Amino acid sequence: GIVPEDLEILKDMRDKKKIALINKIDKSFDDKIIEMKQQLSKKENMPVVIASMLDGTGMEDLLQAIEGLFLKGVIDANNEVLITNARHKQLLENAAQCLEQAANAHLQGFALDLVTIDIKESAEYLGQITGESTSEDVVNEIFSRFCIGK
Repeated sequence: GIVPEDLEILKDMRDKKKIALINKIDKSFDDKIIEMKQQLSKKENMPVVIASMLDGTGMEDLLQAIEGLFLKGVIDANNEVLITNARHKQLLENAAQCLEQAANAHLQGFALDLVTIDIKESAEYLGQITGESTSEDVVNEIFSRFCIGK
């Protein structure tokens, strides 16, 4: 059933978009679960899914609930960027810093071959995230309209 700690968590998440998942129905399923679902649906005004992650029961309902948050405009996939890896976050910050330095160097009139150094470094950081090697082809594509060097 719902314990006081659950209610505290729900209180803290009142303004958040959420789905309640009642799991492990493969172990027991009774009227208390139905009552809990109704209580959460009404009181907390959120989708409630009854499922078993062990045997897959209710997975389709869970997917529909998640999809429903997106399709109803509750969550917009374009609202925020989600970075789940601290290393990736640092690499993205490094890449952005390099691009900012390249832009500033270009605006200050530095030679394009010097600007290219920061762009290459940024591409290397991004390549570490994607697993792709950043070759001369990337830089050549970026600067295909410029004459670099002597």
